Amino acid sequence: SVAAATATATTLLNYLIKRIKEQQQSAADSNNDDENKIATKTAYYNLLKAISSSKKDDLNATDRSKFDSSLFEYIGATINNSVPILKWPFVRALEYPEHYRALLGLPQTLEQTRRWLTTISHLKCKEIMKNLLSYIQERIRIRSEETELLQWVEQVLVYMTGHGRFKKDLQGYNLPQQSKQSVREILNQIRKLMLAETSAVKSLAASAKQQQQKGAITAVFIDRDIRLEEEERQSRRGANFASHIESALEKKKEFEPIE
Repeated sequence: SVAAATATATTLLNYLIKRIKEQQQSAADSNNDDENKIATKTAYYNLLKAISSSKKDDLNATDRSKFDSSLFEYIGATINNSVPILKWPFVRALEYPEHYRALLGLPQTLEQTRRWLTTISHLKCKEIMKNLLSYIQERIRIRSEETELLQWVEQVLVYMTGHGRFKKDLQGYNLPQQSKQSVREILNQIRKLMLAETSAVKSLAASAKQQQQKGAITAVFIDRDIRLEEEERQSRRGANFASHIESALEKKKEFEPIE
């Protein structure tokens, strides 16, 4: 229900904020440093999972915007003025496909993730992308059809590359070429998986249509048609989504990049 979804996400957000504050307060205790980092990361992941799994009507755009703004208030939280507490939880969250639907509805969080991704080494970026693909392949092996999930992941990864945006709009946060190549390689793999699922569905539909035509010989160029449709769709989705996020960020005048 609407109330249940909102209450769950609110509880998880409050717990994450609590973990961030506790991590700041316990900064002097190096013995608990790793434990605190894991607790904060887990709290963030749980919030993303809850938002991702909520039905659209149960957690609407207004609610998601509130969570996004509340979360963004703690983007700059650091320990001893060093690396932001949420930097690695944000970036590492890209390893898990179940987080991507949530990111699509959290524009400030998504943009900050993109910016922080541009600051890590290409080896770390490659590792994150490799782990993401492994988790996706495992999900497909178990659940078979994951078309929506693949579409969500595709949209986020395209956004991470800066596709569909002018260089000036990236505000200096440009994904290094090696990292961009790692993201694009995984994008290609994901699109192949999407194409395979789409091809299977269309092949079944074409086969059924041919059977109904009782002897009529019809040349069906399914693979070629799908490839053309896919290329056009990818281009449109990338540009449209980037424009959507930019519009959402324009409304958030307090948004400033965090190093």
